[in-house]
Amino acid sequence: MDNLLKLLLALLLVFLTAFFVAAELALVKVRTTRLDELAARKVFGAERALEASRHVSHYLHATKFGVMVCALVLGKVGDEAIHGLLQPILHSLPVWVASLIVILLVTLIEFVLGELVPTTMAIKDAEKILLKTIVPLDLFYRICRLPLAAMGKLSSLILRPFGYKSGHEDDETHSEAEIRLIVEQSGEGGELGEEEVGLLHRVLDFAHRQAKEIMVPRPDIVFLSTDRTLNENRKVAENSGYTRFPLCEEGSTDDIIGMIHIRDLLRFQSGDLLSIVIDLPRVPETKPIDQLLRELQRQRQHMAVVVDEFGGTAGIVTLEDILEEIVGDIMDERDPTRPEIETTADGTYQVDGRMPLEKLERLLELTGPEQEPEVETVGGWVLTQTNGNPRVGDQVAYGEAQLTVMETTGRRVRKVRVVYSPAE
Repeated sequence: MDNLLKLLLALLLVFLTAFFVAAELALVKVRTTRLDELAARKVFGAERALEASRHVSHYLHATKFGVMVCALVLGKVGDEAIHGLLQPILHSLPVWVASLIVILLVTLIEFVLGELVPTTMAIKDAEKILLKTIVPLDLFYRICRLPLAAMGKLSSLILRPFGYKSGHEDDETHSEAEIRLIVEQSGEGGELGEEEVGLLHRVLDFAHRQAKEIMVPRPDIVFLSTDRTLNENRKVAENSGYTRFPLCEEGSTDDIIGMIHIRDLLRFQSGDLLSIVIDLPRVPETKPIDQLLRELQRQRQHMAVVVDEFGGTAGIVTLEDILEEIVGDIMDERDPTRPEIETTADGTYQVDGRMPLEKLERLLELTGPEQEPEVETVGGWVLTQTNGNPRVGDQVAYGEAQLTVMETTGRRVRKVRVVYSPAE
């Protein structure tokens, strides 16, 4: 009977070990945001679990302490219980062999039932395990709070000379790389759709983008000019499909006076266009677009002039250009439908010359040249590699990719064929 009690006590200790191990892993693995949702729905145990997640180091100390106590007692009780149970077999063996068998059996039982099984359960269903274990775990923590606090102080004293701080409040913030990984995993697991994953990635990329990466480059600016007649300016506006236009002094995009809205232009009858001009902010090429967005919102503007290091006009940025970096291309009924990149039947790619090189690398998983280019776009790269005189059929290399000029307008590269096969 005495041996039966020891055996039952040993099994109880294995169960308690499993309890503490499962609770510990579940507490670490469960998401605080999910616990917030459950607590709001008044799910039993969610409020306590949320409180524990906010002071996770305290509760982890409690689980570690529980596992240690169970292991120490199990080492004694389990040894005696196994000895008693297997006495008919062990008595004929040498003492050291019998002891080794008992130790191996106790270790095996504790490791499988007390470690592997609860670990697997907690990994598979952390939320459910935590909600089932939090009430007794919280009770155990409150009972052991004083000795745990004393041991925590002792550990702080030991760690202090080595420059470590024993913090109780855990940092639940995530780095950008961690957030990207979470987004990717959520997409692969089906929690987020492809469009949602793309949207979140664009949001994360947003703060790293600069005005020069999204601007309408100087050669592509559709502008009104002081040296044109009113009817000529109206015709330019009507044929463009846009609603806001920079007004340039005598056709020079280096001398942008301001902006004119098509509504004001159509209402205008005669006189100087300067009377309906709206001032435009000027920003450097390196202006982060998140800051530019806030600036345009603050000034209640829809357009800004991007200037280069010499003070000349590099391009213009509109509010729509900025928003497209988050939500993707905003197409209206008059926008051309040609995509920025197309895959052809022979496995090559047709790329718009205005596509940023960084975007080309990302989409094709392409490694660019060792020396970072001084230009931003595919067309700009081709232009520099052809000494400023690109012709249809010209070929240049970009990393391991081969770029062939397909369409030009003057010195501007409009379309490029990209041949690239990623290494398997």
